[in-house]
Amino acid sequence: PTVARAPTGEYVMWYTTNYGEAPGSQCGPPCTCGVNGTSCLSCPNDQQCSAEPRSPMSTRMSYAYSPYGPWSIPVLVPAPTQGDTNLACVIRANASLVCLGRPGLGMLHAPHWQNVSSYTWHIPHGVGIRGEDPMVWMRHVEQGGEVVEVLHAVTHGGGWGDPFGYHYFSTDGGFSWGGKQRKVYDNTVEFSGTRPSLILSRRERP
Repeated sequence: PTVARAPTGEYVMWYTTNYGEAPGSQCGPPCTCGVNGTSCLSCPNDQQCSAEPRSPMSTRMSYAYSPYGPWSIPVLVPAPTQGDTNLACVIRANASLVCLGRPGLGMLHAPHWQNVSSYTWHIPHGVGIRGEDPMVWMRHVEQGGEVVEVLHAVTHGGGWGDPFGYHYFSTDGGFSWGGKQRKVYDNTVEFSGTRPSLILSRRERP
């Protein structure tokens, strides 16, 4: 899941789920042995699921005024294909939405984050974005006397054997992207002082 803050205060979450899918399409039986949102190792993940037909693992959107809820009824997010979208989003001050999906899906835009029927996908121009599990954030910088919106994105590359991140940027709202197509961070976290480095197995959404 990824969460963005709306200008009116809502916490808006986009996440992969089988909520609302046909009975029997979920991996079962339901896991009840988790603690504080975690699952037991005995619970199958979506790659280990033997259900037929399989749940498409759709993306849904839900929001709340507090991280503790109550959360709104999840709404299905339209997607060009079935399966996990890896959607990562930011919400502008005018409530418009810009998101980046997994490779091949491209960008999603909407004039208002809450109006799912207005969500529109498109493939951006520029360098081809590599990697999955994106993280997107926004900065405003002064350029030539004007304030310019700069979108940044990092994605996970390298798989399990060599986890690292790519970095991309856009100055036109995500319709085109630039980047060097090279590693900008790896799975080693270095600390100041005498604390030893921490080696992580994954580096999605740092």
